[in-house]
Amino acid sequence: MKDLNDTEKYLIFKKITFNQRENIMSQKGFCSKKMMMTLAAVLLIISASAGTVPAAIEQSFGLPEPLKVFVGKSFTYDLSKHFSESQGNPLSYSELVFLEPPTPPTNWMNSVTLSSSGILSGGAPTSTDLELENFAIGFTVKAGAGTLANPLYIRVVGEPNIAITPVSVTDSTSVFVGESSRKTFTVSNTGVADLVVSTVVLSGSNASEFTIQNDGCSNKIFTPGQSFTFDAVFFPTSAGSKTANITISSTDPDSPRIDLPLTMSAAVREPNIVVTPLFFVESSPVFIGESVRKTFTVSNSGLKELAVSTVRLSGDNVSEFTLQNDLCSNKTFTPGLSATFDAVFFPTTAGNKTAKITVSSNDPDSPQVVLSLSMNSASKLTAPPAPTLTVTIQGKKLTASWFSSANVTGYTFYYGAAADTASMTAIDAGTLTSYSTDLWEGAAFYLAIKAHNSAGTSNFSNIEFFRILTTPVLTVSASGSTVTASWTAVPGAIGYTLYYAPYPNADPIKSLDLGNQTGFSVSLPNSAFYIAVQAYNNQTTSGYSNIGNFITK
Repeated sequence: MKDLNDTEKYLIFKKITFNQRENIMSQKGFCSKKMMMTLAAVLLIISASAGTVPAAIEQSFGLPEPLKVFVGKSFTYDLSKHFSESQGNPLSYSELVFLEPPTPPTNWMNSVTLSSSGILSGGAPTSTDLELENFAIGFTVKAGAGTLANPLYIRVVGEPNIAITPVSVTDSTSVFVGESSRKTFTVSNTGVADLVVSTVVLSGSNASEFTIQNDGCSNKIFTPGQSFTFDAVFFPTSAGSKTANITISSTDPDSPRIDLPLTMSAAVREPNIVVTPLFFVESSPVFIGESVRKTFTVSNSGLKELAVSTVRLSGDNVSEFTLQNDLCSNKTFTPGLSATFDAVFFPTTAGNKTAKITVSSNDPDSPQVVLSLSMNSASKLTAPPAPTLTVTIQGKKLTASWFSSANVTGYTFYYGAAADTASMTAIDAGTLTSYSTDLWEGAAFYLAIKAHNSAGTSNFSNIEFFRILTTPVLTVSASGSTVTASWTAVPGAIGYTLYYAPYPNADPIKSLDLGNQTGFSVSLPNSAFYIAVQAYNNQTTSGYSNIGNFITK
């Protein structure tokens, strides 16, 4: 605030003290307007004595009596709307002084300012400023040579402020029909003046399913800091989402009407069947003559008794399924109770087999629960039988072959120098059913074969022996008419064949089976021949021996 330097003018202003103003206002027949006119007359005298021409400034309408400023709110007031100048001179405003302030002025009073254009403004007073009640300020309006001094009374007043907790209710948890849910609301006055709450009213789409109880707020005066409560109770009559609105009407100047939205959920108590699992599916085959079992659990996750009437099998292959240990049919399940039954698959033929189980109950949403059964059956797999091994020798080439059995996934080939299979060397033959290889003269081995599948391994096949015969070495001599021939014995040979011709590579060549003898001496007068020997056994023959020749007399 700016204090006037003109001491005389300030003292004249002081003549109208705050107490004098109160006395004037309290006299019968006097009003605030008359007091203001009296003060204005005094100010006019001051202005006239100063040589001003106040008549040129006109007051369009009266100043506020008083100007109300609210606790907690800054203010702005335009004084220029009250004044005009008849001679066209611009108006200016200045010299804002306290006429009757407290001593010292409060911080808030010191924040009050006046612009030259007549805008009076100030910060937000606090509740301590309420003690000021009315106080006066003085200001001047100037136009040209004219000056008009004016008093303005200001009153700091408090306002009520309504606060409500909670400001809404949203609850997704269902309230069951026939039951209720209660929410308490608290209404408080956080302002600095009395708050009057007139009504607490329900409205909205589902208002009939809500009610206000224990209403301590309607038609109630709340002093500053005071709180009261009321209850909103939800009584659902049907299932679904329900909404309503509570409207609170009061004297709060900023929020005379506050709406509190209510959103609730309602449900009907009912049974709820849960069956686990919902299917019985096995991709791995079940062998004919064997079985597989699956246990199903029936539960009541609802809030009312569940009555299961039947558990029934049906479908294309129902004869290969059976229900056992049925603890669910004709049973009443209290909320949370569980029981079980077993489905057993007994295949009698191979192939894909299907059926279904139907569980019937009083669940209003799922009166029948259908469980799918899908199985696969097959003849039981066993280890394959022992294969049959055949060995053939052609020259130095060995060929081993064996017959394939059903359900065989592979073979193992065994060979060794003795007929003892435990000492034989094993070779994975995969899925081959024959094997050929070139060997050397004198090679001799025992052979066997085994078949296998996922169920096991067969016994050994027949054990076969083979030998690649060595080539005999022939010696021939002649003496007179006698021819003598001999050859080396070949291991594994059971006989020898003699081949003879009149000259080398003659065609045809004659042959003679000599049995197991390894030489001969015979009289062949006047003869000339070329001869060779070949060893043999039951599997093969050796190579031809060297060619010998003789001439007899």
